[in-house]
Amino acid sequence: MGIFAGGTKQPITSVVLAENKWNKLRFANKYPPEVNIEGWQQIVREVLIKTDLELKDVNLFLWTQVNISTIKIVMEAMAIPFEKTHTIMRKWGYTGSACIPMVLHDAIENGKLKPGDTVVLCASGGGLNMAAMVLRY
Repeated sequence: MGIFAGGTKQPITSVVLAENKWNKLRFANKYPPEVNIEGWQQIVREVLIKTDLELKDVNLFLWTQVNISTIKIVMEAMAIPFEKTHTIMRKWGYTGSACIPMVLHDAIENGKLKPGDTVVLCASGGGLNMAAMVLRY
């Protein structure tokens, strides 16, 4: 991942800016979507085992807001109704590491998370790092 223009190899010029390709943050090679699809399921199951909880005990699942299709696939694969998640991509798009606190706040503001509810937060960064936690709100 990087910005591949702006250095000595590819200086920023009006041509580079007009092309609007190499002057943005981008992946050198895209990682396969299966990384999150499989990884999120595995890490959520692991954190639930550590907390002596089951999927049915969780009121809300909040995921990195990178791709709505990925969230839908994961929810379906885990046999969790889509109503037990919340998304903010339609409002703000992908906001990087800010998306987890943003989706949590938005879920609370929209009444999807209430005091005493159990929520699973699952985050990934570039498909390379993953973390999950369970909390009682």
